[in-house]
Amino acid sequence: MYVKNVRRIFMDKKTIKIAVTTRFIKQDFGGGYYYVNNANVRMFNDNNVILIPVTCEMEKDFILETCDGLFVPGGCDVDPKNYHEEMNGAKECFDFIDDLDIFYIKAFHAAKKPILGICRGLQIINVAFGGTLYQDVGGHSDTKHFVYVEKDSFIYDIYKEDKLEVNSFHHQIIKDLGEGLRAVAKSDDGYIEAIEGDNIYAVQWHPEIYDGDRFIRYFIDRIF
Repeated sequence: MYVKNVRRIFMDKKTIKIAVTTRFIKQDFGGGYYYVNNANVRMFNDNNVILIPVTCEMEKDFILETCDGLFVPGGCDVDPKNYHEEMNGAKECFDFIDDLDIFYIKAFHAAKKPILGICRGLQIINVAFGGTLYQDVGGHSDTKHFVYVEKDSFIYDIYKEDKLEVNSFHHQIIKDLGEGLRAVAKSDDGYIEAIEGDNIYAVQWHPEIYDGDRFIRYFIDRIF
């Protein structure tokens, strides 16, 4: 029954299917497991969207053909070797997770399908297009602060405000912008907090914690 239901979901053209790159937890006794954060699942499911978790072992062409868009969530740090730097403040990194994210970001972008990034998602999108990161900044972990929004941006389209108070759970952040990306919101200390590009929408904060519906509806509307 489970297999039949999965096949039905994949083949149903009316069901919106979003690929989500999974994250990885390493266990102390060896090995580990992939996961998708429950808050992200709820954010999409509440809007009648099916999230399709993707791992390194899955058939990439099938995922790209079947899914309508890509969601790149938060997670571990981005390894600085992806932007030709040595470790200088970055913490736990997984090469295969970086590779997974970058592959699907480039593939969905080439296919002209929308891409949404949150937290680490914003960072790895930037790196995928040749950008760099500050590896360790202070004052942005487990706090709240204001961001200042460009009026000609997707953030302003969603919230209709040019100043927002947002949560903050990160210590890496964009330094140099990747090719084809534009900064559309900055923190009060000058760091880039949101970017957009051709079918790309990404923020450094976590809208799924307190205001996911408006955010996700905007992304879903880009699919049609």
